[in-house]
Amino acid sequence: MGNSNPGVESGEWRVEGEERKSALRHRLSDLTKAALESLGVSSSDRLVVGISGGPDSVALAHVLVQLKGNGDIGEVILAHVNHGLRVSASDADEERVRNYAMVWDVPIEIMRVDTAARARKEKRGIEETARRIRYEFFEEVARKHGAEYIVTAHTANDQAE
Repeated sequence: MGNSNPGVESGEWRVEGEERKSALRHRLSDLTKAALESLGVSSSDRLVVGISGGPDSVALAHVLVQLKGNGDIGEVILAHVNHGLRVSASDADEERVRNYAMVWDVPIEIMRVDTAARARKEKRGIEETARRIRYEFFEEVARKHGAEYIVTAHTANDQAE
């Protein structure tokens, strides 16, 4: 029987139910904090967090907000691009991200763009255009807020980024 989470299911992390969730949250927080420290991120640094509304970016943003609350990092600014590619789903993602920002009490910057039209105009693929739009926007948000870092989340299945 294969184990989909070998680092979590083995050793000290073998726990059940709520204890398991708590252990996973602490482990994720510890790993994120160590990664940020290895990059030189300090307790006064501002971070722009690209947040799509998907589980990977929401998890990252949540952990960073917790680290901010612990005084491990400075300000966290959420940045979301509504590409308008999935009709009502894009709007639902935007609304969910707005709600996270409100609950977490962090600033948020949102860009709405017709990515498909821009891709046609620039004669580029939608994925490439969407990626360019996102990173240009993240850089703009970082300049506006004086952020030292831009942070994005990716899963093992993400190919292009």
